Amino acid sequence: MRIKNILICFTGILILTFAVSDAFAAENTEIFNNILNRTNSTTTEIGINADYEISTDGKNECIDWLKSLNLYNEKIIDESSSNNNSYSNLLNTATDVEDKGEKIPSAKDSGTLENWLSINNNKEYCREFEKNNIHGYIESRENGNGAEVSIFIRELTPKESLNDIEIKIRKAMGKKASNINIYKYLKAKTPISNIKVVQNKITNYLKDIDADNISTVNINEGYSTVAYTKNFGVISDDGKSEDFNYAVLKESGQNYIILGTPLIDISY
Repeated sequence: MRIKNILICFTGILILTFAVSDAFAAENTEIFNNILNRTNSTTTEIGINADYEISTDGKNECIDWLKSLNLYNEKIIDESSSNNNSYSNLLNTATDVEDKGEKIPSAKDSGTLENWLSINNNKEYCREFEKNNIHGYIESRENGNGAEVSIFIRELTPKESLNDIEIKIRKAMGKKASNINIYKYLKAKTPISNIKVVQNKITNYLKDIDADNISTVNINEGYSTVAYTKNFGVISDDGKSEDFNYAVLKESGQNYIILGTPLIDISY
């Protein structure tokens, strides 16, 4: 009977743990969705920047990570190279790159998996990848005690949620990853022509949910705002807690919003 009671108690703890976890994920999604609804916005891309440390070989970590997500093209030979970081343009959002006339790979047209070896030497290793509407890179840098790994992955016209992508990325990292930092963003197009109206709608929503430390600065043809919603991983800036960042901006005559947590970790 005692064993039975212990099992019931343990099962109850597991159910409660998963319920809390699911509620937290739903709460995060709700904030993004509510802002999209209030601004009548349509998502155009989502993405994640992540970095972590491992005590093993960085190059093998990159290859294993890509393989686990079916993003590794074995036809690309890992010959020694040390090129300029051609993946730097990926840190711009897709619209930015298009406006500047820079290259965005187009494997989505053929549905094939593409890899580009950007760096491969004794200290660093980097592969860019592209499959359908997914673009990004993974890079490792040896640090004497293992390696630091950086990941950027973007999905254009996404069919998945940010939470779905984050779960895949964390699973691919495995249990050996430590000091994990993840920055998520969502970019959306709004039909509202007055950029100030868009800004006010989002700020008013943050006030409605009792967000703290709301602070806005003007940027080129738009605004950038930080806040503490108490729903995401928190960082500290000049002694103030922040866990959410959004930008309202105009590109090619169209208004966009970018939502990020805890910060927008891409160029805009």
